Amino acid sequence: MNKEMIKPPPKREKIKKPFMSGGFTLIEIAITLGILGIMMGMVGFSDTARNKTFNTLIGQEKTRTLISRAKSLSVNSIFGTSMNACAYGVRINDNKIFIFIDKGACGSNNLRYDPGEELTGSNNEAEIGGGLKFADPATGTSFINKDIIFLPPEPRIYVDGSLLLNDIQIGLTIPGTGRYSRIIINKYGLISTRGN
Repeated sequence: MNKEMIKPPPKREKIKKPFMSGGFTLIEIAITLGILGIMMGMVGFSDTARNKTFNTLIGQEKTRTLISRAKSLSVNSIFGTSMNACAYGVRINDNKIFIFIDKGACGSNNLRYDPGEELTGSNNEAEIGGGLKFADPATGTSFINKDIIFLPPEPRIYVDGSLLLNDIQIGLTIPGTGRYSRIIINKYGLISTRGN
């Protein structure tokens, strides 16, 4: 046998393919980043809307709780368990609500908040955050110094010094949206809530 005849086969050279180098092309990366950007934008948008809804519900519940507390304190005042009060009420102002004792309701027809009558403490006041404001859902005007008084024993309800004959709606809104979360008090003192 001839030495020349037993040669190993020649090594195969890898053929380089011009567009298939094993990585991603610039177009593929750009499309992927674009899709990811759109998805992140959708998540961020829904999260913002969810936060607004959540803040509105929290504000609505804080308001309903304080109004119910004022009503309860007023009814309990006839049993002598309260601080010699004739009536209790809430004052609503822009984005703040607090409970007050209306001492003037005993002898006079005040039925309004007077400076110094507010109760202090976290159970008696709340500031509504998240850009929310109190407003009248019918007119859209902000509530500035709106007083709601519960005069025992029934209790009779007075709004800004006048006996409540129909429902009053207290709206919570993010200004400019036109959407309201409502707290409704009827003339019998029933307090309810309703969304937009």
